[in-house]
Amino acid sequence: MSFWCVVQCESRVLAQQARDKESLAEHLLRGRGFECYLPRTRAAGSARILPLFPTYIFVRIIDRWYSARWSPGVVRVLMSGDAPARLPDHVVGELRRSEVHGLIRLPPPPGALTHGKRVRVKTGSSCGHIGLYEGQSSRQRERILLNLFGRMTLVELVPTDRIEAVNG
Repeated sequence: MSFWCVVQCESRVLAQQARDKESLAEHLLRGRGFECYLPRTRAAGSARILPLFPTYIFVRIIDRWYSARWSPGVVRVLMSGDAPARLPDHVVGELRRSEVHGLIRLPPPPGALTHGKRVRVKTGSSCGHIGLYEGQSSRQRERILLNLFGRMTLVELVPTDRIEAVNG
């Protein structure tokens, strides 16, 4: 009978050619015959792809878990008593089903600004104006649409400017 467990990887990169510590440990575990699952997500406002659970990998145990524990790059297997803690299959299944193009898309945090949401500029040269949130620029600056002189104008705020969501 097989089951999923959680393996914690070293927090430092073990080899210069490895993109990230989880990928190296995942590669070494696969080399030992283990099925691994490393859910990934895109960093907010960035093109970087990161592990959903940094330093952790899901590993399917079939008959032996000691070789997973002693694989290079592995710190420990999360345990329940003297055996690996069993992760229900449906947890890994739900994560895999939620992937889009190999990445898990996280919902915005409660109260997060989303495209088209009404916002008020709290500081800076546009202080007091109400507009529509357009997201962030590639330079990590907030962008909003403001009604200026009778037309909607895209404004990129400076990093010190602050905005807040407006209800209604």
